[in-house]
Amino acid sequence: MFKFKNILIKFIIFCMCLNLFGASEDTFKQEINKNNKKIRELYESDVKFNTEMDLIQKKLLELSQEIDKKQRIVEEYNKQIELTEQNIYDANKNIENLNNEINELEDVVHKNLLEIQKYEEDIKKFKQVIDNRLRNLYKNIDTYTNNLIRIFYTSENVIDCFDKILSMNKFLEIDRIAIEKFANNIEQINVKNENIKFLKALIEEKIKLVNKTISENNDNLKNMEYQKDEKQKQLNDINELNVQLNEQYESLSEDKKQIQQEIIRIQEDNVKLQNELKNYMEELNKNNKEAKKKVKYGRYLKPVNGKITSRFGKRIHPVTGKESSHTGLDIAAPLGEKVKASLGGEVVFSGWYSNVYGNVVIINHGNNIQTFYGHLSKVLVKKGEEVDQGDVIGKVGNTGLSTGPHLHFEIYVNGERVDPEKRIFK
Repeated sequence: MFKFKNILIKFIIFCMCLNLFGASEDTFKQEINKNNKKIRELYESDVKFNTEMDLIQKKLLELSQEIDKKQRIVEEYNKQIELTEQNIYDANKNIENLNNEINELEDVVHKNLLEIQKYEEDIKKFKQVIDNRLRNLYKNIDTYTNNLIRIFYTSENVIDCFDKILSMNKFLEIDRIAIEKFANNIEQINVKNENIKFLKALIEEKIKLVNKTISENNDNLKNMEYQKDEKQKQLNDINELNVQLNEQYESLSEDKKQIQQEIIRIQEDNVKLQNELKNYMEELNKNNKEAKKKVKYGRYLKPVNGKITSRFGKRIHPVTGKESSHTGLDIAAPLGEKVKASLGGEVVFSGWYSNVYGNVVIINHGNNIQTFYGHLSKVLVKKGEEVDQGDVIGKVGNTGLSTGPHLHFEIYVNGERVDPEKRIFK
């Protein structure tokens, strides 16, 4: 009785260990499942981040194209502004040159006016001399005639007379030529002044045209600068948005990196948990084997539910009708009833045994203990297979030398058959 209590206590401790290890196993599995759920959530977040990052990249690409377009427009405006400014500069330079020409012409006109004034004064004086000479000539016509007569009479010869007359007429011709020359100079100066006035008026027209062009260019320049400023503002807004999107993309990239690191960390935790679970399971299996060994050598489980029809020892054989020694225990049961391992151990035989016992399973429990199951209708285990106490190993049959469906059950200890009924735990 004391031995039975010890075995019972050990069995209870074994069950508690199983519960403890079972709880530990469940805890590990729950933790692993929790981590796997977290990993799935992180992967979903990662996919979401990838989607958002793809959208941002698409926007960045569109913005980049828009920025290039705006920059080209701004550059084109800059070129037009530069060209317009150059045109304005050239026009101003042209006006400056025209103004210089006008100043030069005005200087020439001024000089000509001074010369005309001087010529007019000289002509006036010369006219007075001529007028006086003509008046004297008119008043002293007789004197002139007398002079001619005197020249005629005082001349040495005809040639000398002719020379003196020519000399007197030559002075008169010189005066006439001088008067014509003065008159011609005045006329040329007047013509020149008229040309200068014409050129000056033409230059002034050109200046008006250039000023008009400059005014138009200035208006165009203002308009282009305004358009350029507007485009530059748009470009600045796009660049600012581009910076914001890049910052958002970098932030998402950092979050994605953290998620991936978290996934790696949880996966590493899972590996650790799985290793710990493996160690626990190995320890559990080890303890199970130890517990099985303890159970193996404890009370035996009745292998099948049924009525004992023939006990261990002397009996009258039901087939031969002769007295013989019965080496086991016969338990009547319905055909096909489950037959269970009385103790845990290794199957050392499985199959047809003999014409007497038919289909048989033999299990080795260690310490030179074996159990024997005969007359089976069906064998459900194979040689070399490990079984636990209570595992189904076959089904009740009527194979071999038998009068009806039943199980022939034997126990061997150190190679000797012993009475199973004394060891069966009912």
